[in-house]
Amino acid sequence: MIDPKSGFDLHCSAYPCGSAWAPENSAPRYWVQLGHDIVWDFPKAAPLEELREMGYPYANMALFSDFFRGYIDCPVADLPAYGRANPRWGLFDLIYASDRRIGRAKIVEMASTNPIIARIYANRFDSQPMESTK
Repeated sequence: MIDPKSGFDLHCSAYPCGSAWAPENSAPRYWVQLGHDIVWDFPKAAPLEELREMGYPYANMALFSDFFRGYIDCPVADLPAYGRANPRWGLFDLIYASDRRIGRAKIVEMASTNPIIARIYANRFDSQPMESTK
């Protein structure tokens, strides 16, 4: 699904943060790299207030797995609506721009306002994004 030319790499890890009461607890971290650069990083991407509401790092972090499963299962035509329903922390835009099922025309407008998307566009299409002709 991810265009290998995009340079998009999604990583996840869990860092032990257990205590005497719950030694099995770990804090999740998810990050996206383009080449060697980390361009998106959770929990850094989330506002502190939202992390507190989630109970991070002890919260059930299935929301990421649910998000990815939903994206993969979503018909391509419905992905823009899925993105509007799941705008959390800008992750959707990075995946959408890296998705080989999505063509130039759908990404070019996003690339004009987001330098990370512009890098993905340049990687995928071997060119810089042109201004939208709308």
